[in-house]
Amino acid sequence: MFEILNFDYCMDFVFPRNNNLNYSSIHKYLTKKEIDIQSPKLKVLNSKSRKYLDGVFLASRYNNALIAELLERLKFGLEYKIVDDLVELLYQKVWVDSYYFIPDPDYIVPVPNDPKRFLQRGFSVSALIASGLAKKVDKLVIHIINKKISTIEQSKLEREKREKNLKGVFELAEKEYNLSQKEVIWLIDDVSTTGTTLLECAKLLKKKYPFLQIYGVVVSGN
Repeated sequence: MFEILNFDYCMDFVFPRNNNLNYSSIHKYLTKKEIDIQSPKLKVLNSKSRKYLDGVFLASRYNNALIAELLERLKFGLEYKIVDDLVELLYQKVWVDSYYFIPDPDYIVPVPNDPKRFLQRGFSVSALIASGLAKKVDKLVIHIINKKISTIEQSKLEREKREKNLKGVFELAEKEYNLSQKEVIWLIDDVSTTGTTLLECAKLLKKKYPFLQIYGVVVSGN
C-alpha cells in the first residue's frame, strides 16, 4: 500500500533546498552541523538601551554569509519555509545550548512588521519566527505592539538617522494585557544591527509596564 507523501517533501525533490551556497541537505536549509557552528552573542548595551532592555541575544552573526543569504531569500524570494530552520537555530542557541543565561519568557512578542512590506510579502517574518519558537518552548505569543505607518528600511539608513526614522511609529495594541507583574518578555526579530527597532519597542512596553524584564532575542545581528 502506497503512503501519501507530504507536499513539501515531494517539492524538495523538484526544487531542492540545497542550493544555498553549497550548504545543507535536500530537506533542510540548515543542517545540524551548520546550526552548531553559528556563534551566538550577548549584545553589549549602552546606558541608554539598558534603561529599557535587559539584554539582547543574537543566535548568529550578521556577517555570516549563509544566514544572510537565507534571510534575503526569505524576505525577498518569499521562501517562507526557511522560517522553520531559523526557528530551529534560535531554539538551539537560546534554549537548548544556553550559551548565555536569559530568563525563560512568560510571553513572546514579535517586533511588528512594516505595513507596506507586510502587504508585499503576505507574511511577517518576526511573527512567523515568534510563533515557531513559542511552540517549541510552550509559551504564548502576544501581538501587543503595532507599527502605525510604513518607514524606510533601517538597513538603508545611516546609523544616526535610524532612531529618527522610527520615532513614534509604534503603538500598543488596543487589546489590554495584564502585564502588571514583573514578567519576562522575549522581543523577537530576525535582524538587529544598531538595535534601534528593539529599543523603540522596549520603550513603548516599559512606559505602560515599567516592571517588565525585556530581552531581545534575534536570529542575526552584531
